[in-house]
Amino acid sequence: MEIQDGLSAEYSKFFFNNTYDAILCLSATLDDKAVSYTEESGKEVTKGELLAQIAPVCYRYTINQAQEDNTTRKLNVYVIMHRLDANAKTIEAGSKLKRFKTTEKAAYDYWDNEFKKSLFMPESIKEFKIRTSSAARAKVLYQLPSKINACKELLSNLDKTILFGNDLKALEAITPNVVKGTNSEDKNRKILKDFEDGKISDVASFKLLKQGISINGLKNIILHSYYTKELDLVQRLGRARLETNNSEANVFIFCTIGTVEEKWFNKMIENINLNLVYCKDVQDVLNKIKTNAKEI
Repeated sequence: MEIQDGLSAEYSKFFFNNTYDAILCLSATLDDKAVSYTEESGKEVTKGELLAQIAPVCYRYTINQAQEDNTTRKLNVYVIMHRLDANAKTIEAGSKLKRFKTTEKAAYDYWDNEFKKSLFMPESIKEFKIRTSSAARAKVLYQLPSKINACKELLSNLDKTILFGNDLKALEAITPNVVKGTNSEDKNRKILKDFEDGKISDVASFKLLKQGISINGLKNIILHSYYTKELDLVQRLGRARLETNNSEANVFIFCTIGTVEEKWFNKMIENINLNLVYCKDVQDVLNKIKTNAKEI
């Protein structure tokens, strides 16, 4: 267990109710400002404040340093500039009583406008409207049929790949090999074993494979969708640990231009020094990989 998973009101009692001569706490990612719990007085206690009482941070080693020092696998990062479909009517829209199909662009524009309008609503409903409209807008981006199809095309040209996304429905539309909480433990273990044994060439996950697991033989990572948090990116990149033959790994990140996903992407990578190769579509990224003679 990484230390951030022990920084809750209940789990942290272990550290305060036991004695030890020394303690070493490790984490790939720790959100110091994340609220751990709220005291009866109303004061919020952050994970950083709680950790300072248990084991104050004495050393940080970033992914940038690891790449420079060659203590982790070299990552070739390709950003695929995806576009909303403004022609095909593939998105369900409308009320419960009156449903209709609309385009990706029309669906996104509707919820983006709803979000912008919510910023100027009365305080009594403002927070609710912001929350619901931003969630609906994100769902449109997470489930874009055109991005699902592009991801399937990319995946069909890759071997030994892990796929991450923020929507299980979208992941299941791309591959049947999804490790998820609603599966039995036996089913999840079988998917991973089949992947490592070479019986299947891909595996997908939202949260379960993000941290605390090593996957043998991994060559590629695809980020179909993501949050703005750098911490989530670092965890997902961490699946491509150093191989014994010191081989490189490819990372493919979809970014839907002209949408809020561009802002999410820029926020996510702003403190990580990665060599990014921008590609106009899936075929472009495949051509660039072949040109660079990268094994995929």
